[in-house]
Amino acid sequence: MIINIRGTNGSGKTTIVKKFLKFPHSELYGVLGVKRPEAYKVDLGKGAKRPLFVIGSYQSATGGMDALPLSATEQVGLLIKYQKLGHVLFEGVVISTYYGAVGDWLAAHRQEALVIFLNTSLEVCLDSIKTRTGEASRTKNVEAKIKSIESARKRMIESGIPTLTLNRDEAFARIKAYIE
Repeated sequence: MIINIRGTNGSGKTTIVKKFLKFPHSELYGVLGVKRPEAYKVDLGKGAKRPLFVIGSYQSATGGMDALPLSATEQVGLLIKYQKLGHVLFEGVVISTYYGAVGDWLAAHRQEALVIFLNTSLEVCLDSIKTRTGEASRTKNVEAKIKSIESARKRMIESGIPTLTLNRDEAFARIKAYIE
């Protein structure tokens, strides 16, 4: 299964992924050398039929695909690499705001793909950003990003990619159920 979590800054994407990283995991290095991991192999235990690969780096408070300085083509290449090995989970605020090459790839793999859009309210997102960074200035453009994310969501639906809109509090359990 290929699962892409989408939402704006402060919506809970990274928080959900970090819940998976509480399971035993190993860091996988590749395109970035030993600077930072490009992915993590997560051991979900005996119930999991395939391993889970979380794509991106999570060495800072934020992370995901945004932490990897890759072009859209390189991002797709990374997804392909790990999709061959097991389940793939990825997120990022930048990738959330457009359809692009990743959307095309997801559409080509729609039988095994799921895109989860987080419906976290603007107020909660802004509070989360301020709590994490301590800076109100980092909340700029969040409202515009929400509009871009909605546009990407509509295009994904039109492309036949399975999508769900979930509350960030229920997303972890739903994702875990899909990959077990």
